Amino acid sequence: MINIGKTVKKRDLDNTNPFIKLKPGDYALVSSKETADLPRDIAGRFDLSVGLFCQGIILSNGPQVDPGFKGGLFCLLFNTSNATISLKRGQHYATIEFIKLLEPTIPYSGKYQGKDDIIDYLHKPAEPSVITKIKEDIDALKSAKWWEKILPLILSILAIVVAFMAVIFFFIRE
Repeated sequence: MINIGKTVKKRDLDNTNPFIKLKPGDYALVSSKETADLPRDIAGRFDLSVGLFCQGIILSNGPQVDPGFKGGLFCLLFNTSNATISLKRGQHYATIEFIKLLEPTIPYSGKYQGKDDIIDYLHKPAEPSVITKIKEDIDALKSAKWWEKILPLILSILAIVVAFMAVIFFFIRE
């Protein structure tokens, strides 16, 4: 499981540390215990459990598993609620539905074939969500001293006054 909040880090959940907490606006990439090994005439579609959806978690990636795909199954879970949500190792988070095709097709042979580690799917480190960054900025403003909040305003007003005085001085000299 990869938690993407303030920091991006891979963390394997175990019996001593079985939970990950998703704050509002955070997201995590989670992997299933199972791996896929689909034949050429079977496709898969997975979706989020109703229980997590009702808590405010949404599934943010495409749900299709192509015929012929072999490898790990991963979901990007995004916390859209205002509450911190705990996910537990082994928790049911998604269900897969298998679809029998009318006939076999060309099997998946893309770059993710045979990949079982979530790191193989990341092109670059993911950034925290915009919601998380805005919340951090608001929290920083709340904790700032009153003079820190108005100092930029005072400096802006002072700059306008100095500019205005320079314009007046220029016209007086003319």
